Amino acid sequence: MGMEPRLSATTSQSESNLQIHDRLSPAIISSCTMGTPETVIDAIPKDVHFVQYYACMHDDLDLFFSHLPKPRRSALRAFADLAEDRGAAEKNATAFADALRTRYKGREIIAFSSFIPEIMPPGELSPKAVAAIRFLVMTAAKLKSDHRPFVVEFVGGSRTLGLTKRDVQVENWTETNFRVGILPSARLQDSIRELVRRLEPVALEAEKRNIILALQLEPGPFFLMNGPEALGFFCDELNSNASQSWKNTIGLNLDVAHWAFLSKNPFPGSQSLDLDWLNRNERVLNRIVHAHVCDQSIGHLADLHLEALHEEPDFSPWLELIARRLMTKPDPDSGVLPYSGFVSIEHEACKSPEQIRYSFDILCEWIQKINTSPR
Repeated sequence: MGMEPRLSATTSQSESNLQIHDRLSPAIISSCTMGTPETVIDAIPKDVHFVQYYACMHDDLDLFFSHLPKPRRSALRAFADLAEDRGAAEKNATAFADALRTRYKGREIIAFSSFIPEIMPPGELSPKAVAAIRFLVMTAAKLKSDHRPFVVEFVGGSRTLGLTKRDVQVENWTETNFRVGILPSARLQDSIRELVRRLEPVALEAEKRNIILALQLEPGPFFLMNGPEALGFFCDELNSNASQSWKNTIGLNLDVAHWAFLSKNPFPGSQSLDLDWLNRNERVLNRIVHAHVCDQSIGHLADLHLEALHEEPDFSPWLELIARRLMTKPDPDSGVLPYSGFVSIEHEACKSPEQIRYSFDILCEWIQKINTSPR
């Protein structure tokens, strides 16, 4: 349980980000809807050594900052305000890091997750989203281990322009319909270029603090990074047109359930994402810096415990690919980024601590097989 990655080789660049680990390790993401933030922390098995903090799962910042305005604000706005607090941003990040260590009872926090699609739609929330991610990067630098990368992961932008509400009178009741405005698919490449431009302040902060950023793929027409076409173009844009800071700090998060299961039945006009495609597209594979695992069907049913719908053979090829990716020698100038060393388990839809315990034990068993198999 909680196997510690063994170090095998080091190179330069910031050396801590270019060390190679020869074993995968399991971690748990603090994303669970079964209770309050406090009960979620208590549900993490005691022998779990590594935690990935989900920064926007709960608006729980009053656990960490008692001076925040009440009623509680959204986590996104609160993080943005903490980053934009002139003269106190660094102090805020240090305080948040210290509070996380205390709340998670001495476990090592190895990465951050976040759901911040507001970075793309026009309006006042976009700069707030950038500031929020920048604050997470600042905090990550306070928590980072000396001998492995720290990853800050976030959803790479929404393609929605907002909801239009229309009330329709139907006999004796009023039915409310919502229409979702979507950025036209013909503008996908322009939208990705715009995403790169908006993320530049975050990339510069990450480069300065030696933090790795990871964009999360979310299948479906409402998200910008939603399939092979978007992933491929994003990596091409980084490799061809981005500054050196982009090449060294931006990677991808491989969410096994999203890539393997949700992409089996792609929405109209999109491609299926599978292992064959990924192995043929090294510029995407080489930018995978972290991974999540859970169980899901072909729709967004939240994150179920492992083996709820799929068995070990459905997961094993993906875990084996992650293990091979772990052993790849980093070369950021060529678009080959270092891998974190971890697979983090998600459990948003788990209904009890027992389901979390079961999922973690299964992941440990699978990772142990991968670590001890010939490569």
